[in-house]
Amino acid sequence: MFSRPTPYNREAPIRLKCIAKQVVTRAESWEMVEGLVVAKTNKVTATCALSDGKRLVLAHLKDADCVRVDEGMSYFIKNSNLTSRYGEDKLFFTPSTVVYKAANVSVALELEVRCYQAIHPNSKDPEEPLNGEDYYTLRGEVVKLSTTHLQATKNGPVPIRDVSLKSKTRDLEVSLWRDAATEELTLGQPVNLSHLKWRIRDGKFNSTAYTVVQKTEVSIKKCTVEIVGVSSDAKSGVTILLTTEMDEYVLPPTVWSG
Repeated sequence: MFSRPTPYNREAPIRLKCIAKQVVTRAESWEMVEGLVVAKTNKVTATCALSDGKRLVLAHLKDADCVRVDEGMSYFIKNSNLTSRYGEDKLFFTPSTVVYKAANVSVALELEVRCYQAIHPNSKDPEEPLNGEDYYTLRGEVVKLSTTHLQATKNGPVPIRDVSLKSKTRDLEVSLWRDAATEELTLGQPVNLSHLKWRIRDGKFNSTAYTVVQKTEVSIKKCTVEIVGVSSDAKSGVTILLTTEMDEYVLPPTVWSG
């Protein structure tokens, strides 16, 4: 039996077991359509926590590579790039990467837990003093809501939306980014926002790639308000109504025009 020819010598295949895997579909670019931020293109990515029985190796896969590794299975992975930058072992597939199914790799329970938490990190209730390392989960009622707009970044424009939550003890300020910013929210709605990071410089929470927006449906209550001012945003197309109580109601162009 002959080995497959290669143009140059490569490292030996790495034998790894996939302990945990998370596949997500996220927007890759956005655009404004009739005053609303919508996804222009999407991408599928998979984050895998792998182990050779001694260490944790993270693999970030995309597109067709996402289905080449399954949770609970062991493999020989050949012609990949393994780096140890920033104190983490990371594996990247190349166009010539080959994946072979292999016999089970034995991994200790403690290392399995570490692998799982690398993919599904804990998110805890906020406790003073807050820090910029932990993930936090906030629960409360939406009391203030900005319009979703696109903000320029080095990777192109991304959606951002500021939200104020009223919890049992205080009001909490949150900036939702990217996919989290496009979730439909209404004033007075109870929500859970998981995996937020505390940004000390801004004094507010920010969403992350792990953030999940959980909404509780509420019954619609009709009320009468007196409008004393009307403002329009030419860039986003929304209309902002000001009441006698100085409350602001933001209406998309699909609801209000004129």
